[in-house]
Amino acid sequence: MDNPSTQNKASKNRLIDRLDRAAREINAVLLVLAIGLAALDITGFVAFTIRDAAPSLARGSVNPSDAARRASSLGPSVAVLVPTKPDAHITGR
Repeated sequence: MDNPSTQNKASKNRLIDRLDRAAREINAVLLVLAIGLAALDITGFVAFTIRDAAPSLARGSVNPSDAARRASSLGPSVAVLVPTKPDAHITGR
């Protein structure tokens, strides 16, 4: 019969080996996650930097009347379709 302390030591070693393997796999997942978040952070930084550096005419407007006013200041060749109803769809026909 095996010594009980030897069996406990063997089961502890198996547990430690399993935990070590799981930690290695988790580290790979966390590394991929960290790289993805860093890429997202850099993309956001570049996008906000470009947005802030763009002239005011290049920026989008949420208010349709503001867009129509800006287009009319550019001249008669620019047409802006502004729906009269907030839920109306522009079909182009």
